[in-house]
Order: sequence, then structure tokens, then C-alpha cells
Amino acid sequence: MRRYRTPLRQILAAARRLGLGNNPLRRHTDRVESLVLLGAIVIALVGLGLGVAVGEHTADSQARQAAHEQATRHPAVAVLLEPAVTNGRQPAAIRVRARWKTPNGSRVGTITVTADHPTGDRIPIWIDRAGKPVNEPITDASAVVNAISVGLGVGVTGLLVAWSVVRLVRLRLDHGRYAEWERGWARVEPAWTRRRTQ
Repeated sequence: MRRYRTPLRQILAAARRLGLGNNPLRRHTDRVESLVLLGAIVIALVGLGLGVAVGEHTADSQARQAAHEQATRHPAVAVLLEPAVTNGRQPAAIRVRARWKTPNGSRVGTITVTADHPTGDRIPIWIDRAGKPVNEPITDASAVVNAISVGLGVGVTGLLVAWSVVRLVRLRLDHGRYAEWERGWARVEPAWTRRRTQ
């Protein structure tokens, strides 16, 4: 007949597996390691929960920013008033004078373009309500990707902190265990190998 485990028995069994029971063969360092492991599990769970919370907050913030930018930024076409050329070196972007139409008329200013555009070239740009060049608005998809990235970053950081704490403590405990084993072996080795110390 199979015996079913109650929730209390399952908790006690998990505690014994973590080394929190009163097993006389467990050393003090084993109990410390178990407590550190339990703490690391708590840190990891808190980090994951924090990652979810930060991700949700970032998603809300990014969605509001995307909606605002999409409502206030509009595409326009700028006509270059001077060539975008470089003198030998090839920078990633060049600032040149251009003209573009705004809801209130026309505007002249500087925009950033890649090299090798002749005068009169038409470059697509984004402008705000005042007609100033701005970055392309955040899309809904990029807002979601940003939120997921931030949430995962926080969650993974929590996991890495927990793992690092466990590794560092385990290394320190192992160093002490090895020294303890050496001392114990030095006491019993002469009797087991029939060698006598002078």
C-alpha cells in the first residue's frame, strides 16, 4: 500500500534535502551551505519578481511614450541644400543644411545624413509639431521589446547575484573543508599506515 505524503511531510522532506534537518553526519559547514543556498533561492525569486514588476512598469512607460511620439511626430521630406561629402575619412553621419515643409510652411535647418548625398537629394525625416527634426517615433513593437529586455535584464541580474553568492560561499567553505580533512588525515594516517611520527 502506497503512503501519500501530506504537504507538511513534503516540506520536511525538502528541508532535509536542503540540509536543514538534524542529521548528525552533517557538518557545520554543510548547514551553512544549505542556509546560503536557501537564501540564494530567495534572492533569485525576488530578482525574478522584481524583473517582472520592472518589466511591467517599463511596458506601461514605453507604451505611453510611443503613443505620445506617434501622435506628435510626423514624416517629412528634406531637400539637401549642400552636398553631404567627406574629405577622405568616412564618418558614419554628416550634418548638412536642408529645407523641408512643415504644417506652418517651410523650414531650413541642419539634419544628419550618411555621406555621399548630392545637393537636391531628398531625405526622409521626422519632425515634431514645431517642425524641428526629431528621431523616428518608438513603435509599439520596439516598446514591447524594450520592456521585455529590461525585465529580463533585472531578472537575470537577480539570478546571477544569487549564483555568485552561492559560488563564493561554496568556494570558501570548500577551502575550510579541505583544510579540515588534511588535519584529520594527519591525525589518523600514522595509525592506518603503521608509520610512527618521531
